[in-house]
Amino acid sequence: MTSNTRTSQQGGVGICEGKSTDVYKAYADSPITNTPAEAVANGHGIEDVGEATPLFDNIWVEVKGGN
Repeated sequence: MTSNTRTSQQGGVGICEGKSTDVYKAYADSPITNTPAEAVANGHGIEDVGEATPLFDNIWVEVKGGN
């Protein structure tokens, strides 16, 4: 990947000057960052279990081998 971005140091943090279209294109084209509608439609959601949350937390701790 090539980059047109220059980085300068300001307070120990790199500040980008300019932009790299390669980075934006890779982000936009990635199915990880931009999940296809078909994958979302085929997925499943989760629901809040409300007051049962502590019960599930305790069960998960036991499954992991905790006390």
